[in-house]
Amino acid sequence: MGASRREAVAAEMRRKSFLQIGVVALVLLPAWSGASSSGLFGLPADLESGTAQGTGASPTQPSAATSTDAGTGVGIVDAHASAAPDPTEDGGDVATSILPDGGEAEDASNAASDAGAPAVPGPLPGKAASMVDDGSWPSPNASILPQCGRSGSWRVANDGASAQTPLEGVPFGAFLTDTPPNGVTGYVRTWGSLSGTTTGTSAQPHWGADVGFDLDTAAGTAQPYDLQATGYQGLSFWVRIGATNQLSAIVFDVPTSQTVHDTDGAFHGYTFTAPGPGTWTQISVPFTSLVQPLWTPPSEIVPFDPSSAISVEWNFDSLTTPGLIFDVAIGDVELW
Repeated sequence: MGASRREAVAAEMRRKSFLQIGVVALVLLPAWSGASSSGLFGLPADLESGTAQGTGASPTQPSAATSTDAGTGVGIVDAHASAAPDPTEDGGDVATSILPDGGEAEDASNAASDAGAPAVPGPLPGKAASMVDDGSWPSPNASILPQCGRSGSWRVANDGASAQTPLEGVPFGAFLTDTPPNGVTGYVRTWGSLSGTTTGTSAQPHWGADVGFDLDTAAGTAQPYDLQATGYQGLSFWVRIGATNQLSAIVFDVPTSQTVHDTDGAFHGYTFTAPGPGTWTQISVPFTSLVQPLWTPPSEIVPFDPSSAISVEWNFDSLTTPGLIFDVAIGDVELW
């Protein structure tokens, strides 16, 4: 992962030690329930009320016909209800992956590290400018489409006390292609178990694990990227949960140049309910729904600035329940 992400991970470890404070704050602030909120700051409205996500609507980009969560205004589409379960969930072989020569993926430990291909200033032939990642870029390690100034590779990070696959610090591996969402080419998946405690030392807080990518690594390190340059209002992605997953919610974070260097890593984020297992579900997050944690120090509170986005991440936290198993697949990441 990029140098700025490593710094962010260090900051993240420190900020997760504040997580319990945030949880307590949520208990003491019933008025927060149902508000448009983000990770570690409040439970999503449907999680608190017990209502289910997904409408069975056809897979489309957010529009007037897309259903919305009553508490957040975030569009949610439940598609591919008959999708086959992940072939690796029952201990089967890993699904076929994309490589430049069209062959099967080699073992991750032997794959070359890939920081993302140099990006072209406009869209690639046959690709929409809004498409961030459709799982089609042929690389030994899953990388977002190198277009419109964006470049970066998928990677994982964790607190060192959690078990996670792929492993942190080694090549991620190629896209999986067995049952991608929404007609795209491929997707990524990470799974494991979170640390067996909800607290940790100041040097190694047990904050959990995440998966994501930097948006602009052309200079060798992650640089700010303007997500709103051409009028985009948010990001959408598809998520599929494995049968063994125990997470009830997932935090979608977008660190910016204003927050990535904070000592506690008070990133802007949004918490959404983990869908039921085996089904690809689209989540659409307006930039206006990305907010900082309740525990953010006053000196670090800043509005979300989509023009200075550093990375996009999906964060898995134990919260008050240690040792949770997670199994999450992500695909079709797009601006809207």
